[in-house]
Amino acid sequence: MKKREIRSTTSDLQTTGNILTGYIARFNSLSEDLGGFREMLSPGCFSSSLTAGTAIRALANHNTDHCLGNTASGTLRLHEDNKGLAFECDLPDTTAARDLKISVSRGDVTGCSFGFCTVADSWTADAEGRNIRTVKDTELYEVSVGVTFPAYSSPSAQLRSMFPDGEITIPETRDNPDIPDVALDDNAEGDCQCDCEQCQADACAICSNEDCNDPNCDCQNIRAIMLALEVAKEF
Repeated sequence: MKKREIRSTTSDLQTTGNILTGYIARFNSLSEDLGGFREMLSPGCFSSSLTAGTAIRALANHNTDHCLGNTASGTLRLHEDNKGLAFECDLPDTTAARDLKISVSRGDVTGCSFGFCTVADSWTADAEGRNIRTVKDTELYEVSVGVTFPAYSSPSAQLRSMFPDGEITIPETRDNPDIPDVALDDNAEGDCQCDCEQCQADACAICSNEDCNDPNCDCQNIRAIMLALEVAKEF
């Protein structure tokens, strides 16, 4: 089963007329500590997705009701350069798009995000023994622009997306006897019934319902995962 992951970062968003531009992701740039590991994107990691011809949509702040563009229609254009994954989006004449354009021009929103499944990655350790994950190939399925709170430096959202089934796969972590077993257990069988828009869009990794208590929602494992990684960092 493929794991859907979410990454967010600050971007150089700009508007020219009715076209929004910026970078969805940057290559060879180490993230902040995401809770026991740091991560970077290898140049070309989006190439296979861009050449596959699969429709990739641009959303406003992960809201599936506000589609800003689509690669299939040509209103969203993605390309890799030496910096990262760049985009151009022809904004539609909708309230959400007009509001986004104003917020970008004012500098109120600066974040972008992308949803993907990892096809290939590798793990190494830096000079201080910290885990470094390098993402080498991805299956890109969605990009979001105008993200209000870029979360690339926040462990919680990244862990929920990276380990949606609760299984920690950071090297030398699963063999640690001090990690609570609950952190390694899969979620109960069944589908999440949370009615937040993220879960309804099959993106439980970024569940926005603070009161969610559905045992099948990915957000239920985050505390155990965080505890496990805190324990792992001590070794």
